[in-house]
Amino acid sequence: MKNLKPLMMLVLSFFLLLSVLRNVADAGWEQQYPITASANAIWGSSGSDVFAVGPEGSVLHYSGSNWSPMEKLTDNSLSGVWGSSANDVFAVGANGTILHYNGSNWKLMTSGTTNELCGVWGSSASDVFAVGGVNGQIILHYDGSSWSSMVSVSGTPGEMLCGVWGSSGNESLRLDTMAPSSILTAAVGVL
Repeated sequence: MKNLKPLMMLVLSFFLLLSVLRNVADAGWEQQYPITASANAIWGSSGSDVFAVGPEGSVLHYSGSNWSPMEKLTDNSLSGVWGSSANDVFAVGANGTILHYNGSNWKLMTSGTTNELCGVWGSSASDVFAVGGVNGQIILHYDGSSWSSMVSVSGTPGEMLCGVWGSSGNESLRLDTMAPSSILTAAVGVL
């Protein structure tokens, strides 16, 4: 399981490539233009509403026929994106960056941390988790009005939480930890 993060990035890049290709009836595959940025993460509410985030605060939106750049609010790299709907999307990244999209505009949110945030997931618009850290782990929770720290643990240099997923807000979260030489997976109960 060594070097899984580069593999994850390769898989994400592959899916981004597939998402910029679309099957045109009886005409084969067609590449969609313009794609001018790389993506670190992709999330969509449907095939005609897809968000991709990446380096230097780049956010792209796919409408079902075209990719287009969206409003840029930060120069920080964005590493994760998730939404509860097309008008409730969160993006996270370097220096504690959290962005929220309300269906019309992106807004910079206060995270309360300067740690790198790598992953985001929620069970609803008022139950969202962001994870990351530098030389340790941090878990943030959004209750629909503000972000708060659930867990902050010092750790080995380079060890951070890189992913979060769950089946509902009342059950356990799955947390993936990226360490320099291994990946550990833990389940923690949500309080």
